[in-house]
Amino acid sequence: MDDRPRSEVVELFRRVESELNHMDVALSNPLQESPDFGDLSGVATTDQRLIVDWDLERLRLSDIVLVDFSHPSHVYVGCICEIVYAHLWSKPEVAVVGNSGLDCSMWRRYQLTVTCVALI
Repeated sequence: MDDRPRSEVVELFRRVESELNHMDVALSNPLQESPDFGDLSGVATTDQRLIVDWDLERLRLSDIVLVDFSHPSHVYVGCICEIVYAHLWSKPEVAVVGNSGLDCSMWRRYQLTVTCVALI
């Protein structure tokens, strides 16, 4: 989501949220719910730990993890870490891969519960 315009990300979130609401599923979006951490470049390690701990707590409270792996040239460090934790905590993971080919990784096939080309 980093390289997409914020308006596009918000619109996609609203569409997914609308579809999931029809299935009586509540969606938690850390990008919208997080405290305003501001510019993270040059942030002290202790502050980075607070940010990651906050994200991990959101993950612990979740029933399922939905990740977007649809951009082939994007470096998905945060998403990969989240699916590793989700897998270790026995939480199902769904990945939208588009045509990125990112579903071909042995590790992703091992960890992910479901991969799909598009969510909606």
